Amino acid sequence: MAKGSMYGILSDEDKKKVDQNTAVWESATAAGDAAAANAAHINNAVIYAGYGYNTNRDGSQQTPMEGVAQTDAASGGTGYINDIYDNQYKAGTASLTADYENNLTSLGRAQEQIEPTYYAARNSAASDTARSKDAWNEYAAAQGLNSGAGGQAEIARNSAYQANMTALGQAEADAEADAELQRQQLQADYTAAIEQVRAEQEAERNQALLEEYYRQQDQRQEAEETAYSRALQKAQILASVGDYSAYKALGYTDAEIAALQKYYKDNL
Repeated sequence: MAKGSMYGILSDEDKKKVDQNTAVWESATAAGDAAAANAAHINNAVIYAGYGYNTNRDGSQQTPMEGVAQTDAASGGTGYINDIYDNQYKAGTASLTADYENNLTSLGRAQEQIEPTYYAARNSAASDTARSKDAWNEYAAAQGLNSGAGGQAEIARNSAYQANMTALGQAEADAEADAELQRQQLQADYTAAIEQVRAEQEAERNQALLEEYYRQQDQRQEAEETAYSRALQKAQILASVGDYSAYKALGYTDAEIAALQKYYKDNL
């Protein structure tokens, strides 16, 4: 399937869609998947219909729709459909974006409290250690303990203090890492939700455009049949009095009309 004779008038976005549909058609045709190939062809036909053009069976040629102005952008029913789904997409993503930003704000506020919380915890641990040291010194003095006992107590106290500081540092790092993980998860969930909305809207849009394409095709066919019927009726009325000129509108050549005129005169 060719991209089409009117490919050049398409918007960049529609060109990408036509390229994708053409690639799908080629792959489906090679695989013998007639349904997928036909769907790809229809998708391209719908795009060109939005610009006021019919598409032939192999997709290579576009011809102007009778009575429809050709434009550089989708118009008529397809334009209205696109507007509807564009607005629905904006509304759907706006809600998701608002929730995402609110969640980020809440997470940011919680993350801002991590450092001061653990700073206070370290200060508290240092104060506890200092009080413990003072209490020990008072006890040792009252009991008359020697410096060896005091040294051992200091070692134990420092060891406990360092272990406490290490634990607090690890807990703070874990809290920061968890907050960052939550941020990444929020981003991933938001991206997935936006993509889901886009995919659902695109599927619904394509179905609506396809139905609009068929409606326009039926409408054009009905209009053509009505116009032909009227032209035929007019030609027959005029022919009854020997005037075959109206058959020109029905596709008759000048030679054929002249032959009819001659036949009529010869049989008067």
